[in-house]
Formats: sequence, structure tokens, C-alpha cells
Amino acid sequence: DEVNNMTFHNYVLINQGTQTLANTYFGVWVDADVGTATDDYVGCDVQRGLGYSYNGDAVDEPSSSSQGYGENPPAVGIDFFEGPYQDADSIDNPLTTNFSNAVDSLGIPYEGIGIGYGDGVVDNERFGMRRFVYYNNSGNQINGEPSTPLHFYNYMNGIWKNGQKMAYGGDGVSAATGANLDIEADYMFPGDTDPFNWGTGGTNVEPWTEVTSGNPPADRRFIQAAGPFTLEPGDYNNITMGVVWARATAGDPEESVKLMRIADDKAQALFDNCFEIVSGPDAPDVTVQELENELILYLTNDNPLSNNFNEAYTAIDPGIPKETPNGEPLGDANRSYVFEGYQIYQLADATIGPADLNDIEKARLIFQCDVANDIDVVVNYVQDTEMGLPVPTLMANGDNEGVSHSFQVTKDAFAQGDNALINHKTYYFMALAYGYNNYEEYDANTGSGQDVQYKASRKAAVGSIRVYSGTPHKPTPESGGLIQSAAYGDGVALTRLEGQGNGLNDVALTLESEEALLASGNGKLAEVTYEGGFGPVSVRVVDPLSVPNAQFELRILGEAGDLDEGEDVEWVLTNTTMLDTAMTSSDSSKAIVTSDRTIDILNEQLILRWGLGVTVHQQVYPSGTDIATPLNSSITFSNAQEPWLLGLPDGEGFTEDNWIRSGTQEGDDESAYELVYNDLMDEDEVYEGFLGGTWAPYSVVSYTESDVEDPATGTTYEFTPLYAPTRGNLIRLQQWNTPKSTTSVDVVFTKDRDKWTRCPVLEMQPNTVLAENATGASGSLEKMNLRRHASVDKYGLTAAEGGNAGEANLTNNVGMGWFPGYAIDLTTGERLNMAFGEDSWLSADNGKDMIWNPSPNAKYSGGQHWIYVFKNGQAASGTQNRMPAYDKGAFLMEQLVDPNISSERRAFRDCAWVGSALSNRDFPMLSVEEGLIPNETRVSLRVARPYDKYSTVVVDTDNVDNAENNWDPLYTFETVDVATRVNEVTVLEDMLEEINVVPNPYYAYSQYETNKLDNRVKIVNLPEICTVRIYNLSGTLIRTYDKADPLTYVDWDLKNEANVPIAGGVYIIHVDVPGVGQAIRKWFGVMRPVDLDNF
Repeated sequence: DEVNNMTFHNYVLINQGTQTLANTYFGVWVDADVGTATDDYVGCDVQRGLGYSYNGDAVDEPSSSSQGYGENPPAVGIDFFEGPYQDADSIDNPLTTNFSNAVDSLGIPYEGIGIGYGDGVVDNERFGMRRFVYYNNSGNQINGEPSTPLHFYNYMNGIWKNGQKMAYGGDGVSAATGANLDIEADYMFPGDTDPFNWGTGGTNVEPWTEVTSGNPPADRRFIQAAGPFTLEPGDYNNITMGVVWARATAGDPEESVKLMRIADDKAQALFDNCFEIVSGPDAPDVTVQELENELILYLTNDNPLSNNFNEAYTAIDPGIPKETPNGEPLGDANRSYVFEGYQIYQLADATIGPADLNDIEKARLIFQCDVANDIDVVVNYVQDTEMGLPVPTLMANGDNEGVSHSFQVTKDAFAQGDNALINHKTYYFMALAYGYNNYEEYDANTGSGQDVQYKASRKAAVGSIRVYSGTPHKPTPESGGLIQSAAYGDGVALTRLEGQGNGLNDVALTLESEEALLASGNGKLAEVTYEGGFGPVSVRVVDPLSVPNAQFELRILGEAGDLDEGEDVEWVLTNTTMLDTAMTSSDSSKAIVTSDRTIDILNEQLILRWGLGVTVHQQVYPSGTDIATPLNSSITFSNAQEPWLLGLPDGEGFTEDNWIRSGTQEGDDESAYELVYNDLMDEDEVYEGFLGGTWAPYSVVSYTESDVEDPATGTTYEFTPLYAPTRGNLIRLQQWNTPKSTTSVDVVFTKDRDKWTRCPVLEMQPNTVLAENATGASGSLEKMNLRRHASVDKYGLTAAEGGNAGEANLTNNVGMGWFPGYAIDLTTGERLNMAFGEDSWLSADNGKDMIWNPSPNAKYSGGQHWIYVFKNGQAASGTQNRMPAYDKGAFLMEQLVDPNISSERRAFRDCAWVGSALSNRDFPMLSVEEGLIPNETRVSLRVARPYDKYSTVVVDTDNVDNAENNWDPLYTFETVDVATRVNEVTVLEDMLEEINVVPNPYYAYSQYETNKLDNRVKIVNLPEICTVRIYNLSGTLIRTYDKADPLTYVDWDLKNEANVPIAGGVYIIHVDVPGVGQAIRKWFGVMRPVDLDNF
């Protein structure tokens, strides 16, 4: 980058004479000769204290003294970083834009032309560039080569050779060229860089450059001068300056000047920062757990000495300018690198260093994780020395799934063929952290912007970046006989006591909780338990060898009980078993772990002493978001060979099958018919993909309108579309019901009548002429009203038909039926109310029998047996006047039995999901007498829901009198099923059979050897305490190892007790495990000749 084209110079000026030198000036003389010497221009940037030279022509032609740069010649500049000290005057001379104050107090108006001004320190001021003058390499008597000491001194004072003051404009000499002889110029060719007119004594002037003056290019020289100052005998002054160079790839020569200014800003920043280059985040510490054919890597940043302690790395890069080329200011946040992610490499061997990581023969990237944000592809622009151009180089490709701290390694990145890890083979790894900054997109043409987005670790918290190793092996012999009850990543079964939400986690209740919920009278349970790995928060096993058998409690603690976006919200995990047995306050504190991040950050926190990893991430939906983030959807048949349930896949365009109105399609304003098909929200159409477009949130489904006229054709449609899940005045409920407010549900279809749901049956036929009992004393019937039919029992019989009156008349004796199954909200653990529809005109498609029994007729939507699932609106709103959890359809019936638009909206504002339904001709449904459902089927619909308050006992969760955690999420779990068991003697007895020697036979070499002089085999699967004795066939003891360490192997260097290499042949290895037993193995080895190449 630009730093490679910089040089820095320091001069020390010493008065070694006996006289005081007053009115001393220091000048830097520059003969830049940008390529060919005779076609140059010069100029200065007053605010930067920068003088420069650039080409006066667009093409730098070759000459006898130079081959020239050709097109796009560069610019070179000199910056006074640190000039001589200003004479002491016992005041802090100001840095001020008040011109008079700056003159009277010997201050400056620009930060770039001095140091120490206005900093509160007296007499530490140092000059910057106080004059910038040019002259030509000629014998001109005014502006030519100086030839006397007075000429040199006058040039540093802004005086031509003839004693004339340098003037502003033209060539600075002659009025004929445009010079204003009445205005003196301290800075020649400043352009527009002197807005306070410091160099013209406060006189307002127009910008002035060689280009604006039309000066002919020539062999220019320039002088930057600083002074006057006094130098006493023996005193000294040191001066520092920097030379910068830049070359544009397009445009006129002034484009190179612009780039050179950017380079100068970086040079100035390096000087201001004592030439300290910003470091990336320190590499994490790595811990390796060794399992059978498997390694687990753990990353930690808990050393306070690390610049990335708790992943809080941020570092201002002084090389980033304080403003863009357009003059827009850049704050510290824009100029800082921040932690972005980790990269883990597998190394070929232990000798590989950070410099080798880009060599695929030496290192291979095996894992990468990054902060969950909108940063994915991270690119550095690396200068190609052959092309002379910056080449974009991919440095990281993030997936934005959050930062992980544990990684399972099961494959060898260097293996040929079978890449599974091999037990007792050592593997090597290195982990880097990296920071990110992209204050401005890089422009390769101008060279402006961030060319180094990626900044990797240069060191660890202590010392250099380490190489870590791990050797897979069976852990069974460890800890006096170990039983590993869980695998890496196994989740624990969480029990929810308070609160709701699931973040980004898929959720599923245990069968026991689901059965208990169905048996409850109000659709709620005080406690619900989730399947391991399918809980609302992620608690999983990360170290299968360290999990205690204990009870735990996990709380999400909101600020004053309020979770909001999670910015001030922590979680606390308590080992209640450990807490209950704590003897001291220190023991008690060890039983409690508080999150080291707030839950607005997606982060896996490792608790290695308990072998667990915890991730709690608040799902935030910013204002303007109209959908809940989909997670997944599925349909599961208990008999996968009998998929009896189908749906109506969503279509597109102005058609009947376009029943999910996600997207941005808009009809013609002149066609009322087309406007009926407008899409309402979910512009990315994510909900058109749920179960192949067969289920959708109620808020995006199609609706039927009546008397729709198409002006384009003159056609009036009595009802359109005919087959839609609702009607027009019930769909526009966005103030209550949007895809963002939907929830995660399971809808289960079962022949078990004890689990069926009592629910309203809705009329789907919009035409009052065609619907059954559409007119009469109770008025006309609209689509979505209750079916005007006596309620039925679980066999489809009314009480008058001899049905079970208790079932038939439950809740209401009109308009009620039984859905053959149930629905559960997985984020609250509640059973939900449901409804289904049927079109009573379509009797041939089972639309008239009050039974959910869709036909296979897709043309008529299977008889319009739409399925409706209603969320608990009381829990969402905290008010009673909303849909409750399952109440056998009572609230729905109350709103729909004598409908008006207000009561209907009150019902459907809490409708969460709508499902379409067709039966499969190849696998027909059963008769109602047989239970309808051929095999139990589960439809799972999952979305991300934020963590929030929830109570099973109060509606208004502001009432926290009986709450344990302010009704915020509170969970318990136990680890008995995943706990590590140790000191299992029977395991050691079994392991006697597993004791082995590898390789066996040994043919001169093994994979464990590290160099030509190394001979090594391993005796493996050993317990912590044992004695290994090695005999030859004559019974002579060759070698003894008394083992008392956690390692499960012993390395035998194929030498005897006298350190003499053994001879080839058969040997007997005897392993004695005290209190357990003995094992005897035969081993055969062929020795290789001693390698004397290095001697």
C-alpha cells in the first residue's frame, strides 16, 4: 500500500559556533524531476503542510535523462511532520481560525502546519511549513537558480533574487502572467487549501495553481521553509519530514495529486502514532479435548492482557484519514477496526507459522465463524508487483451465523482417501481472530477507500501465535474408568417455568409434556419440557468428558424485567446442586455463571468446567419489519409410505391458485379485478415456501370480494376469487395481525378422538344463493360465518341424529364440529384454538357434513376444508378481550354466533396460520367411524420469536406478585442423561482387551516419528495408573514404564533401559493395572539402519 512508497527523514541542526544565530530558517530543497525533468509543475497543500511536484503533461515523455512514466504519471510530496522549535515566549501559542488572534499571538490556523499549538503546554510549539516557493532550473535573474547566500536566504523568506516579494497568482513574478503584485504570497500554488488566507495576510483570493495560471511546465525546484527561530551556541533543533508518492491509473495528472494527499494523510497518521502499525485482534487461546477419532477445539479470550478480551477488540487505524476525499468527516467508529470473527486452520506439522497459512500445502482452513451482521465477504486489495495493480484477494467469507467457540474436528484436511481422524495420530491447529473495517469502498481507479478490510492476529495475548496439537484416542481409560454419556452438540431437555420465545431455535415438546397439555383443562401447563436440542434457548454439550450430574436453573434477566432488544439483558446459569451443597461464599459464586455478552449479540458462551455451551440470542424485529424470520417447516407421517395429506400449492398471477399473497405484485389501477390479487406484504415471498406453499400466515392469504368489475373487459365477477381462505373485510388487520406476529406451531392429525379439537366450522361458500341455509330468519349468510348447521359429535352426528349430545352440543349447538387433531404453540407451550372451513355447495367434495374430510379434487380446493390456527392473543396483548389458549372454541363462538364486522375481526385478528388441504387419491382418508386419519401426521411450522414475558396464571404480566423471574424466561434442566461417569472399574476391566501396541508389526517406520533419528511406537488405551514391562522372547526384561498420568498411552522409543536401540524381532509387552487385571501383547518389529546423513 501507500506505506511502501514512503520514506521518512530526520535532520539534526546544531549550532557548533560561538555566535547566536537569530532569524534562522530551515529549508527543504527539492528537485523532484517527476520522470522527465522539463515538464513538471509544483504546488502545496497549506492545511497539510505539504509541498509537491507533479507532471505538467498528461503523458510524461522520455528524455535523454529519463525513460519517462508515460501515461498517468505520479506525484511526489514532502510533508513537514516536525519542524524546528519556535522561539520561547512563555505562552501557549494558539491553534485558532481567528486570523487576527493567530497573527498577534504567533499561532497558526491549521493543525497541519505546526505541532504543540493550543495544546495547553507552554513553549512546545514547533514550526511546520511557513513558506512554499518554487524556482526554475534556469539562469533567470528573478526566479532562476540561486547563486549567492542572500538568494538562498531570500528564497526561504519568500523573496525573489531581485529583492521583489513573491506575488500571488500567475508565475508569482510578473503581472503579465496574472500575478497580483499587491498581494504577497507565503505559499505558492496552494489551490483551495488556504481557506483562511493565512498565506496572503488575510486577503481574500481565488484558488491558484499552475494549471489555473496556464504556466508552461518546466524543470521546477521547490523549497519548504520554516522559521524564523533562534539557535544559541551549542543548541540543536531536530526536523522530521516524510516523502510520499502516489500514481493514479486514470485521469489527468491532478488525479495523482489527490492520491498523494491520501498517502500523506496516512504518513502523517503514522508519524502521529509513533509509526506503530495497528494490530489485529489477538489470537484466541485454544483448548483441545481428545475423544475417539475426534477432537474438540475450544476458543477463549478471557485473558485481560488481550486486546480482544471478551471479543471487545476495537482499534483506531491512524492510517485511515479523518475525512473522505469529498471532505466528509470520519469519526472514530469509521476509522476503527472491530472484532469480526475467527478462522481455524489445520497445519501440516508443528513447524508451520502464521506466515505459511496461505500455502495450501502447509495449512488449510477448516472452520470460520463471524459476528451475525451484514458483513460476509471480506477482501483486501493486494498490490501485484508484476501488473502494478491492486488485486482483490478474498480473506474471509462469513456466514453471519454468530460467533462459535467450540468446533468438532472429525476429518483430516490433509488426508488422501478416507479422511476420518486416526486414533493416536497427532494433528496440529492454529486459530486467528480478525478485525474488519471498511470506512469507504475501495476504488481501484482512484486508490481511495479501504484496501485492507481484513486485519488478522499478529500475536496472542501473551507471546506469539501458538500451534496447538491434539491426539484422538479412546477416553474410556481415563479418570479411573470413564463412561461418555453424550456426544458433542447433544442438547439437554429444558423445562420452561416462565416466559416465552425461541430466538432462532427450533423447538419441540417432549411427548410427555404434549400428552399432559392435551389432558389439561385450559390448554396450559405450569411447566413444559422440550426435547433435548429443541429448547427455546441452546444449552448443549461441548465437552462430553466434563458434564456433571447436576440440576441447573437458567434465567434471562431483563432491565427492570423488560427484555426489549436485549441490549441490557443478561442470562444467569446456576448449578443448583452445587449451590445447595456450597460451604462457603466462594463455593456459592462458583455455582453461578453470568453471561459475558448481552443477549442482543449472537454468541455461544462456553462453561468448560461443566462441559456446556449456552447460546441465548434475542430475536429483534426493527420497526418496519413485516415478517417473522422463518426457520423451517415440515410434514411428518408416522407411516412415511402412506402420505395421505396434500395441500394446494400457491400459484402466481391473477389466478385462483394464487392464495398466498406474499410479494410486491400490484394489479392495474384501472382493473378492479386485478387489484383483488394485490400482494400485501412479505415482499421477499418467504412465506410462499412453507411446506411447498400449502401453509401460510393468515395475514398474507387471499380473500374473496363480491361484485368485482373489470373495467378492461366490462366483466363483473360476482365473487372473486371463489376459493380463498377468507373474505376482504377480514384480511386487513395489520394493526393486530401481520406475518411478524405469527408463532411456531405444530398441527397434529390423529385418529385418537380424545385429542380432537372442538372448533367452529366456517362457511366457505360466498354466494348466499348456493350456501346451505344461507337465508332465513337469522339473515343472510356471508363467507366466514358459522355454518348454519346443527353442531356434530366426533362421529359427525347431531344430537337429533342420535349422536353424543355432550359432544355435539359442547360450547354451542350450532356451527361446531371436531377437528381430528390439535395445535400447539411451541413458544408458549399452549394448546391453541382452531377452526376449519367447508363449502356447503360442494357436497360432492364433502363440503356439507360438518366434518374435516377434504376431497382430492384440486379444482374445487378439496371442498375448501381450510384449517385455521389461532394464537393466544391474551398473552400477546395482556388483555382479556382477545383470543385465549384452547377453550373448546368458546371465545370464537362468542364472536361468531351473532356476527358483525367488529366481532369477526376480534376473532380473526389472532388467526396465526392457515393450511390448505387435499386428500391423496392414492392414500384415501378413513371414514369418520374409523377415525378419518390413516396415520398420525404432524405439520411443523417454525419462526423466530423474541423472548418475552409469559405467565400461565395471569394475563397482565405487569403483575409480577407471584413471579419468580418477572415472568421473563426461566428454565430448569438436569444433566443426568448426559453426565460423564468416572471411576467405573468395570470399564477398566473391559478396556484390558483394548490395550494395544501400534503399529504392529512395525516395519522400520511409524507415523508417530518426527525425524530420521526418531524410532517410536505407542502402547495405547492405558489407564492412568499401570506398569508396562517389555520382555524379549528369552524372558529378559528390556524396558519398564511406571505410568501415573492422565495420558492414555506410552511412547516406546525402541530402546532398552540402557538407552541402546533394540534388535528386530518379537517382544512381549505386559501391562499390569493394579486392582483391575493384566494384559499381555506380542509385538514384532523390524529396525531400520541408523541414518548417518547428518554426521
